[in-house]
Order: sequence, then structure tokens, then C-alpha cells
Amino acid sequence: RKHNEIAEKPAKFLTSSAESKFFSLRTQLWEILQNIKTETNCSLLVIAHRLATIRLAERVIFIDDGKVSASGSHDELLKIDDYANLVSAYEDIKL
Repeated sequence: RKHNEIAEKPAKFLTSSAESKFFSLRTQLWEILQNIKTETNCSLLVIAHRLATIRLAERVIFIDDGKVSASGSHDELLKIDDYANLVSAYEDIKL
């Protein structure tokens, strides 16, 4: 696959407002996303800011100051100070 195909041929797209709308149904939403991924035999890119959604991802790309800073599972990224501090700050705001 060409690296630019993702921008040229998007099949599905969830906006932040859609993610917010379905937040209370995150388990069902995740099942839908997994079905799309399985049925289409492709990678699925979800842009998310909610920790509940991020925690469900197989792989998280952490972007800091416009650049990819790290990638891995949510738990793996928690070992990185910048990511852990961001998660901690987000959780403090939500309380």
C-alpha cells in the first residue's frame, strides 16, 4: 500500500463529536470498529482524545509538539514521563 492511500480513500471516519456521542456505549462502539477492521481486512485509524477510547487501542501513537514522540500500548506509554504527565493532568481535570 502507498503511504498516502489513507488520505485518498477513506472508507470510514469518526469525528470527535461522534466519539463523544457514543462515549457511554464505548464497548459497543469498539465492537463495531473491530468488525469494520475485520470485514475490510485493513488497519483502522481512530483519532481520539478520550482515555477510555485510547486504552482500548492496540497501538497508540503519541504526538507531542506536532511530532511522533512514541508509540505502543497505553500501558507501555505510561512508562514515558511526558505521556504519563499528560494522562495524569487529563484525569485531574476530569475529577
